[in-house]
Amino acid sequence: MQSRIIQPISTSELERRKKETCSRMKEQGLDLLLIVSNSMFWSANVRYFTNYLTIMYPEYLLLSVDGDLVFIGHYGLFAEAMKNIFGIKESYNIPPNPTRSYAIDGEYVANLVKKMRPNTVGIVGFSELSAAFYQKFLNIMQAQGVSVVDATDLVEEIRVVKSEEEIRLIRKCAAITDAAVEECIRVLKPGIKERDVLVAVDRVVEEMGSEEQYYMIGSAPPGERLPHYCINLANRTIQKGDVVRILVEISGPGGYYTEIGRMFCLGPIPQPLKDHYDVLLEAHRKAVEKLRPSVKMSEVYRACVSVLDEAGFPRLTALYGHGQGLDVVEKPFIDAEDQHVVRVGMNIAVHPSATSDKATAFFCDNYIVNESGAERLQKTPQEIITV
Repeated sequence: MQSRIIQPISTSELERRKKETCSRMKEQGLDLLLIVSNSMFWSANVRYFTNYLTIMYPEYLLLSVDGDLVFIGHYGLFAEAMKNIFGIKESYNIPPNPTRSYAIDGEYVANLVKKMRPNTVGIVGFSELSAAFYQKFLNIMQAQGVSVVDATDLVEEIRVVKSEEEIRLIRKCAAITDAAVEECIRVLKPGIKERDVLVAVDRVVEEMGSEEQYYMIGSAPPGERLPHYCINLANRTIQKGDVVRILVEISGPGGYYTEIGRMFCLGPIPQPLKDHYDVLLEAHRKAVEKLRPSVKMSEVYRACVSVLDEAGFPRLTALYGHGQGLDVVEKPFIDAEDQHVVRVGMNIAVHPSATSDKATAFFCDNYIVNESGAERLQKTPQEIITV
């Protein structure tokens, strides 16, 4: 029978993840994991073990140290799908809750956990839980003498290193982002609204198999600072001579994310933008040179910002780059405080920028870390594009 899953992860890969997780649970004295995903854009925790994509309401997965899985979601159809499509035979749906208080979820899940008689429960996706859920769940567990700990790092440390199967899917997604840039080049012209550029890009990436999409765009006359915005603020009409900044963050078949960012000029490239971009290219290059096994991410950050600091650009209030996988932003981070070491198999998006009152220079690409360094996945030239 034909599978309803468009791009399923293989059974052997799912079993590898579960086996490694259970091994670490034993090492850390955990009897059970409560795994949480709360929306489409933060769906990785549950999906990593099941192929299942959380859409909107929080959904939960219980993983015993022996490898047994239990799914708890909202809507009976989702629980039914877990049984019939995803193979999780013990699946439940939380009854409709007119108060929308997630304390109801906490009580429902806690009552299932009680039946499993654990001594210690680890929560994966701790920050994705509501306070109402956690308070109710914790109270019930403590009344049973059950310890509850944050075990998010246990799974995230497995997820940061991608398998060969995952890397193949990441490469497919990167190819789709290249096609997104080609579509930008095709449709960008004076008189088009920013929103309509994104609509055209969205059609192309979805036809190529993208599952989830997140876009940002900004445009302005030369000589102005250029932030970029989400689609609800993309109402400006692009004019002749404008500079345009576009970021495409999408997941491909199977749910793995990459992102690409480029600058476009509908006229001659302004000299301040050229100057900013030259500095940015060097900062980006220095960061990528440091993406080698055993180097700390804080060292990657310092290599990048040293170039920007020397040129007099202000430091960003955002990340200079980060990991990607089944979530659009994952560990590790290109940040001064991140002490993770670079490991073979990491998928890292690198995106510093150089901004002043005269111009904004920005671009973004993904890199897969190998034994000798980092391989760029996108094929689009790292240059300002004139259209």
